[in-house]
Amino acid sequence: MRGQAEEIPATAARDQSLDALRGALIIAVIVGHFPFQKLAGPTHDVVWALGEIFYLFHVSAFFALSGVLVKPFKSWSNTVRGVAPLITAYLFWVLVSRAEYVTGLQWVRIADLVVFANSRAINGIMWFLPVLVSLRLVMQAYFSVPRPVRLLFLAVSAGTVLFHGEVERIHGWVPWGLDTAFYHLPIALAARHLYLNRRPGDARFVVPALLFLVAVAALYIFQPMGVLHRILIADFVVPANPPLYLALGVTVCALIVAAARIRPPYFLVVAGLFSFPIYILHAKLLQVGSGFIGIGGPWLSPILFVLLTAAATLIPVLVSAVASAVSFPLARYFGMAPGSPDPRWRSLRSIFLRRDGGGPVQPT
Repeated sequence: MRGQAEEIPATAARDQSLDALRGALIIAVIVGHFPFQKLAGPTHDVVWALGEIFYLFHVSAFFALSGVLVKPFKSWSNTVRGVAPLITAYLFWVLVSRAEYVTGLQWVRIADLVVFANSRAINGIMWFLPVLVSLRLVMQAYFSVPRPVRLLFLAVSAGTVLFHGEVERIHGWVPWGLDTAFYHLPIALAARHLYLNRRPGDARFVVPALLFLVAVAALYIFQPMGVLHRILIADFVVPANPPLYLALGVTVCALIVAAARIRPPYFLVVAGLFSFPIYILHAKLLQVGSGFIGIGGPWLSPILFVLLTAAATLIPVLVSAVASAVSFPLARYFGMAPGSPDPRWRSLRSIFLRRDGGGPVQPT
């Protein structure tokens, strides 16, 4: 029907393959933020190279995954309630990270964090949450308007690529990462379409995996970090010409299709369901743990890398499980709740000792 939201079928169960992919991506974020400069020997080079490769696609894949899981509502009030926890979590953690603004009553800087909420104002990892809010609202608006009007949304998205220089110059004054959201809108829509129209039981993994590898190779070979045709929006770089924008889209879509065709490892499902707490806390944990990295030589560096990466993944899971067990609604509004409302994910015993935690639930 014209102007009516396209909804995910109400009977759809939560697909843990997407949770596992999100878990893999959040671990890629940890690797990308890892203080590799303190590592010694070959470990330094390996972690640096992995970070360079992951940065080509992992942030965009996160946004596309959010688009896949978006459930458009007929009522905007439901949409606002859906993004409210993201907004409250952002406001709480960004003000905690900039406590000096609050204690010093620096109202102009506080207003900048609230009104613009972009990478210029934040200067930290919390920029991701406002962009996620904007993307969800843009997608809700996209599905709420008649189909001809949707072309205007896609035209704006095309403008962020074709006029990348102008976009980069005004990015610092675009509120809540709206330009970044529009940049990723077509990729999120394509990924959502491919996922919702997939064939149940299709286990052909090779084709999307090869497409992913070829597209990543194109991004890595033709647009390495810092060359002319990449644009900085938020705190990461993305392609700024149509061919490599297409390569990014193929990379992300192929990754999601491939992930949906394999049996997900349980530890990645756990990491994916707790990706928000991990994202919020991992940078501080890496900062604290970096002091121990310098004590290791070439032989100890890989062990320290694995241990610190594991700690940055598992400690937020523990914190989230405890917070959710105390008050799930409160934990949800502070970004500390798991991605599933299933009560089994609030029990440490269920998470770590049972493999049936968080079975099929309705998409949220």
